[in-house]
Amino acid sequence: MGDWRNYSLNQFADVLDSFRIPVNEEERTKNPGETPYYGANGLQGYISGWLFDEPLILIAEDGGYFDEYSTRPVAYKIEGKSWVNNHAHILRPKEEFDFNFVFYSLQHKNITPFIKGGTRAKLNQKELREIEIFSPVEKRHQQKIANILQTIDRAIEHTEALIDKYQQIKAGLMHDLFTRGIGPNGQLRPPRDHAPELYQQTPIGWIPKEWEPINLGKYIESNLYGPRFDARDYDESGNVKTIRGTDFSKDGGIIYSQVPVARLPMQKISRHILKTGDVVVVTTADCGLTAVFEEQEFYFIPSAYAVKYRFSDNVSPHFIKYFMQTSIAKRQVSKYVRQGTLGNLPGSDLLRFHVGLANSHEQKAIVKRLDAVHEKIVAEQKKLDKLDKQKSGLMHDLLTGKVPVTGDAAAPEAAHG
Repeated sequence: MGDWRNYSLNQFADVLDSFRIPVNEEERTKNPGETPYYGANGLQGYISGWLFDEPLILIAEDGGYFDEYSTRPVAYKIEGKSWVNNHAHILRPKEEFDFNFVFYSLQHKNITPFIKGGTRAKLNQKELREIEIFSPVEKRHQQKIANILQTIDRAIEHTEALIDKYQQIKAGLMHDLFTRGIGPNGQLRPPRDHAPELYQQTPIGWIPKEWEPINLGKYIESNLYGPRFDARDYDESGNVKTIRGTDFSKDGGIIYSQVPVARLPMQKISRHILKTGDVVVVTTADCGLTAVFEEQEFYFIPSAYAVKYRFSDNVSPHFIKYFMQTSIAKRQVSKYVRQGTLGNLPGSDLLRFHVGLANSHEQKAIVKRLDAVHEKIVAEQKKLDKLDKQKSGLMHDLLTGKVPVTGDAAAPEAAHG
């Protein structure tokens, strides 16, 4: 596999910390510009002027993701004109080392043994210089490894861009669908400016005349907080899973696989057991986060910090879920939430939320449109998760010399089959 050696940071990079100049936000506001201003974990803003104009590698001095190195980067690279403050160490790889190989060797490196404790974990320059990487002696060998990892990084960036694109499409579509709806011809109604006769003024703005402006509680058949119980009741061999706010995804899903199990008396949980179509809303911390329960092979209940709502048949629970993701609903969350150490949104206030309710047929049409975009986001997110795992495996295999690289840089699949 060729000759590999350990190199200390002083051997593979120059430290440019003496060139750093911190500028506070107030001063940056007075001196606006287009130069990226970087700190411990990335971009902090923009500024006029520049300190550097070259590719560099930054590692947090303090406030970094030191303990999360396996899932979050401890090093990142920058290029072009830039300004760096004193919360990031600045590295310039030496000529005999490939820039990207050095970057990948540091990106997810466990540097916790070099961190000094205290009120704020810190990587001092003395300890920084003691960090080592394991590297092929030959630069061309380093370049082959870096090329493979760059290939998968490009695939990751492309997938992330697609997810961002679909999320923007979904946000725009939600705004249109919850203000204009879908007309009898299967298309969005004309904007109000073009057809004012099709709309009515309501507490949440203009909505189609055919829609019913209601308070959310009008068609709720039952609502109930989850039961309180002692943390000692959590038991992997228990009889019920209790959904916490942390078990919700931001797009209105429930991550069933991570919901903890508890052992609770049936008489305590029977009224709380979730059924298909029940709407669950988080009322503490991530206030207003909403999901629709789908049937599972195990009993599930909401936690004490979430409310179960069961709607009458003329209301689609998925219509409500998507509505709760709109800016219209989020404004109402902000209006009713009680601020404290953690925000709190009383379930009784949720009943007062204003909603424009379309007929059942139109609700289904709206949900179908949004589901189509959501499914694309989910599909791309699965691809992204797969690529992230693939990259992690490749970094382990290639940066340790476990898997030799010969000939031209291989495609990720070939390199980590």
